[in-house]
Amino acid sequence: MPLTDDIRTLLDKIKALSLKSEEDFLFVRKDGTRYTAHDISCAIDRRADEAGLKASVHKVRRTLSSELNTILPQKVVADMLGHSERVNERHYNYSTAETNEKADALKAVSSKVINFKLLPTNKKIAEAL
Repeated sequence: MPLTDDIRTLLDKIKALSLKSEEDFLFVRKDGTRYTAHDISCAIDRRADEAGLKASVHKVRRTLSSELNTILPQKVVADMLGHSERVNERHYNYSTAETNEKADALKAVSSKVINFKLLPTNKKIAEAL
C-alpha cells in the first residue's frame, strides 16, 4: 500500500519513540522481539474499549475498503488490501453514506411505503399510523 505523507510522518514518529530491534521492526517488546499482528490487534481492541469505542483493525480495514471503493476500481482496492476481488466485495464493502443521508433517503420514500391501498385487513394498521 502506498504511504501518504501523513502516514509516513506518523510512522516516523512511532519509530523514533520505539525500542530498536535487530530486524528493524516498528513495534517491538523490551527484549527486542517483534509484536505479532495479533498482539497489535488485541492492543487496539483493548484501547478502543477503554475509550468507549467499537473499533478494531478489521473494522478500520472494512471502512477504508468501502471508502476507496467509491473512488477506485474494486480490483485496485482489493489489491491494496491484499484481497481477491471476491473477498473484497463480500466482506470489505458496505455503504459508507452518512446516517443523515440515509435518514433523508428514508424520509423521501416513506410516504410511498406507508401510503399503500387500505384493505379491510389493514385498517387497524392504518389507524395506528
